[in-house]
Amino acid sequence: MEAAAKELADYMNKLALLAYPAGRLQHLEFVLWHAIVIGPFQYGQLTLTHAHIKKLRELSYTCNGWIYRDPVAGETWVSLTQWQDLYSRKIDLVALK
Repeated sequence: MEAAAKELADYMNKLALLAYPAGRLQHLEFVLWHAIVIGPFQYGQLTLTHAHIKKLRELSYTCNGWIYRDPVAGETWVSLTQWQDLYSRKIDLVALK
């Protein structure tokens, strides 16, 4: 994974730990992208703020992609086009809270 994508993955994981310190989380990439789409909301113990969303957007723009947690490969960088396709196909199947 390239440095810019790694920085995005690290920030996403940091937010996950703030939301669920015990590590109980699923579909992190969908939850965080959902915040980009709809705006701030409560995620576990973390209120995703405009500042969090701004940083996620900036990091995503810098690496020109998003981090997808592939069931087999683990954390994987995907292009924004690939991610938006995945998001639109799977968002209805994901519990966001």
